[in-house]
Amino acid sequence: MLGEKLRASRKARGLSLQEVSVEAGISAATLSRIETNKQTVELGLFISIARILGSDPRDMLVVDDEGSAGTLDPVVQRFASLEGSQRKELWSQLAADIRSRRVSERKAHMHSLAAQVEELLAHIDYLRAEIEAVRKRLRQ
Repeated sequence: MLGEKLRASRKARGLSLQEVSVEAGISAATLSRIETNKQTVELGLFISIARILGSDPRDMLVVDDEGSAGTLDPVVQRFASLEGSQRKELWSQLAADIRSRRVSERKAHMHSLAAQVEELLAHIDYLRAEIEAVRKRLRQ
């Protein structure tokens, strides 16, 4: 539902996946997955995309069923029905999840970067050995 509204809004404004994705700081493939409801979208990213498209995020959360124009998305309805303390707890859990995910992603990125550095150092060692071998042959 939400993805379809994002796609319709983007197309109505004559914007390409690439144009919107660059502005939003994500890949065109990610935006395409969001628009086809194959990937969920975080609240902050959703709001950013809606603003890029010149749309009111609240309007995109409204479900336009055949006879019930103006009803809220079921997730929004459920969230709105929670008591303040329950919403606060949910937001706290979401924030903790995001922090945890970012730490995990950062660790994975650092591990990947370390592996790339190790590979680069191995290449340098190999080249150094080859240069030394060529020098020895030239001296002879």
